[in-house]
Amino acid sequence: MFEKLKPLLVVLDWNLPDTTGYHLCQEMQRRTNVFGIMLSSRTQEADKLKVLSAGADDYICKPFGLAELAIRIEVVLRRMRPVTSSRIVFDQFAIDSARREATLNDRIIKLTALEFKILYFLASHSG
Repeated sequence: MFEKLKPLLVVLDWNLPDTTGYHLCQEMQRRTNVFGIMLSSRTQEADKLKVLSAGADDYICKPFGLAELAIRIEVVLRRMRPVTSSRIVFDQFAIDSARREATLNDRIIKLTALEFKILYFLASHSG
């Protein structure tokens, strides 16, 4: 359904029937640049950092009000990510922003969402 609808933003709950919101967030970030907001009753800083490092754009602890959720959605959507593709190549090393992947000698390098963002930022801001 996700592939078919291609949403701009997804609101996930950490606890889902078949998986966790954390794993789903990781999978979505591997495939696309969708915005993600995680809802959870988990209040530990380590849980928040884990989800934000996986690519979520915001983390909301339960309980929360619908007005707060609506404002947070507006805030995230204000930061619309560019959809243009950019490929940076250094010899046998390439970074593809549209596919969100880095390759070395045509082999994909496994990176977390945060690692990819840092790598792409540094490569696109040489010096």
